[in-house]
Amino acid sequence: MREKRSLYSYIIIAFIMILIFMFLITSIYFRYARIYLFELIENQHITINLDEDITNNGKVLEDLISGVIETLVIASIIGILLVIIVARHIINPIKKINNATKSVAKGDFTITLETNRKDEIGELTRNFNKMVKELNSIEYLSKEFTSNISHEFKTPIASIQGFAKLLEDENISEEDKKEYISIIIEESERLANLSSNLQNLSKIENREFFNKNEAIILDEQIRKCIIILNQKLEDKNIDISMNEKNIKILGNEDLLQQVWINLINNAIKYNNENGKIEVILDENKEYAIVEIKDNGIGIEKEKQERIFEKFYQVDKSHSTEGSGLGLAIVKEILDLHGAEITLDSEYGKGTSFKILLPKNI
Repeated sequence: MREKRSLYSYIIIAFIMILIFMFLITSIYFRYARIYLFELIENQHITINLDEDITNNGKVLEDLISGVIETLVIASIIGILLVIIVARHIINPIKKINNATKSVAKGDFTITLETNRKDEIGELTRNFNKMVKELNSIEYLSKEFTSNISHEFKTPIASIQGFAKLLEDENISEEDKKEYISIIIEESERLANLSSNLQNLSKIENREFFNKNEAIILDEQIRKCIIILNQKLEDKNIDISMNEKNIKILGNEDLLQQVWINLINNAIKYNNENGKIEVILDENKEYAIVEIKDNGIGIEKEKQERIFEKFYQVDKSHSTEGSGLGLAIVKEILDLHGAEITLDSEYGKGTSFKILLPKNI
């Protein structure tokens, strides 16, 4: 294993080497300068007291060179001391960041570093704090996600177990038996849907099998989705309308079909009996624009920000009808296509989802 060396020592060594190099260059320069000056003095001061003049001038020159060397030595010592101070100013916060990184590696996402610096180290410290904050947020969401999954699986499993035990009773009536079997089937389907949604979400997040170069005629695709959901529309006697607009885009057909099914299904689920749903198609040079409006129960203002979170359900009374993954999947698919989705809703009056989908044609 290599011996660990401090950046602090590298800075000091580098500065000392620079000083030594400068000292050597200066010494060599003055050595040749002295010879040249002695020759100049000998040639220009020819008097009766020549030896005395040369001696006096030589002494002055020697004193001058000695003074320069002393100045260099003192300047070098002061320079080394200043470098030590500056190096500490640079290295100490890096050491703190290094120690904090070790704590983060051990799972401590609550650590923060204080800094008032406005240089690169200050920026590094602030970015470190942002990173830890994000990691802490991700850990919280991960724990919440695991808790939600456990809850979503536990509820139908407990229901299946409970009604299966009731079916063991030999004295149960035929009517109750059919009811219990029906509930078990419904809860089994709910588990299957939840498992399928989780698998789809995982594939989408990991960008698996993604091809967005399929030619799609948008109104035809949405019309097929309406036909798929026709029975649900009839059960609540909901009227749905869509304008004619021949819009062509490039995208992943299967994934985009999921988007329209999820959004229209939500509009049905959170709508009233005899309600209305309107699908409005439009386009410009770059985007296909799809708006899905309903006149259902709407979404409260404080809940709208969390609408695309995994397992978040706006209306808990409808929790048995879904897992809270539908809109999370919608958001992931649209992100893959570089699309934007916005929400406009008023509680008690209805909801509108508007999608700007790049045509890429």
